[in-house]
Amino acid sequence: MGSGNGLDGCYACIKYLMFAFNFIFWLIGCALVGIGIWVLVDQNFKSLVSESQTFAFLQYAGIVLIVVGSIVMVVGFFGCCGAIRESECCLMLFFISMLILFLALVAGGVACLVYKAEVSEIALQAFQDSFDLYTDDDPQSLVDLVQEVFSCCGVNSYADYINKGVQIPASCKPTDVTDVTTLQGCSVVVPEKLDEKVIITGGVALGAGATMLIGLVFSMMLCCAIRNQNL
Repeated sequence: MGSGNGLDGCYACIKYLMFAFNFIFWLIGCALVGIGIWVLVDQNFKSLVSESQTFAFLQYAGIVLIVVGSIVMVVGFFGCCGAIRESECCLMLFFISMLILFLALVAGGVACLVYKAEVSEIALQAFQDSFDLYTDDDPQSLVDLVQEVFSCCGVNSYADYINKGVQIPASCKPTDVTDVTTLQGCSVVVPEKLDEKVIITGGVALGAGATMLIGLVFSMMLCCAIRNQNL
C-alpha cells in the first residue's frame, strides 16, 4: 500500500509537469506564428523580396514559421489534453508528433550553422550584381535598401561610387552618421550581421529541440505511469 501511494504521488507530479511543459510549448507555437507573420508584413523584408528573388527565401521562411508554429500549438494543446485526461493514446500521438518536430528542428538548426556562409555569399552576390548596374540615371533599389538597413556604403567602401563615377547616394548618408567615410563597405557589414542572425536562428532551433526532448521524456514517463496505474 505504501509503494502504491508513492507511485500515485510521482504520477501526479509527472502529470502536472507534463501539463506545464505543454502549456509553455503552446506559447512557443504562438511566438513562432507571430514571428512568421512579422516576417511577412515587415516592410524591410517585403522590400528585399520585391527587389530581388534572391531574398524570396525570407517569404518562404515566414510561411514555414507560421505552419510550424500552428503545428506546435496543436501538438501542445493535445499534449495538455493527454496529460489532464490521462489518455495513453493521446500521449503516444503527442510523442510521435513531438519526435518528428524534434528531428526537424535539430536538422534545421544544424543546417543554419553549417550553411551560414552560403547565405552571406548569396546575399552579397545579389548586392554586387545590383551595384554593378548602379548609375545616377538608374539607381538600384536593392543597393539603396541594403545600405539603409545595414548602415553600409558600397561593396568595399564609399570609394566604389567614386571609382564608378557615380554620385554617392543618400542611402549612404543615414541621419545618425555625419561622415560617409566612417561607414564600412557592405561586403564587411552584411556577412557579419547575417551570420549573427543565422547563428541566433540556429541556436534557437537547437534550444527548442532540447526543450522538446524534455517533453518526450515526460510523455513516456507519464504513459508508463498511466499503464502501471491501470494494471
